[in-house]
Amino acid sequence: MGIGPSVGHLRGGEHLETVLGWCADPGIRYVTVFLASSDNLRERGSAAGGRRGPSCGTITA
Repeated sequence: MGIGPSVGHLRGGEHLETVLGWCADPGIRYVTVFLASSDNLRERGSAAGGRRGPSCGTITA
């Protein structure tokens, strides 16, 4: 693609803020978000023993 990873991360973060706003409007308090990039998935699949556990975090708005 023509954009660098940092631009994609920034756009993804901005969109996540929008999505969480959509959830907050009707009073949804908890949301599970799964994030992955095609590059990371491809690299994990090709690396020897490339499986890692999921990264988890909590965001409070």
